[in-house]
Amino acid sequence: RISLSLRHPQTMASSKSHQYTCLSPGLLSPSSSSSLKSASDDVSRYASSYALAQPYKHVQILPLMTPQAASGVRDEIISNLDASLRETDLFKVYQTPDLANLDKDAASSAAPHLLALLEAIYSEEF
Repeated sequence: RISLSLRHPQTMASSKSHQYTCLSPGLLSPSSSSSLKSASDDVSRYASSYALAQPYKHVQILPLMTPQAASGVRDEIISNLDASLRETDLFKVYQTPDLANLDKDAASSAAPHLLALLEAIYSEEF
């Protein structure tokens, strides 16, 4: 399991017409009025989950990505980002540099799946 902590970089905003193929189909664009109700229910459920989350505020959006995109992101993180081992008395974790500072020009060829995910997450629609 990979856990990413992302801060909002102003430079990641994308146009509304962009298709985020890395995200699960229908996540950002319900296609019918019944889907709109479902999307509204999802937002309410996520808001409630976030409000009740312990020990810190968080929410899981499942499924967030297509399996192919998730695999691509994972492979690109392992291959292209240097991670350093951080250790406390409670856990050990490999930490990557802040993804908000990712060089978009370099990432477009070396990590296209990761760049697509970041653009989707930082989009106005998301």
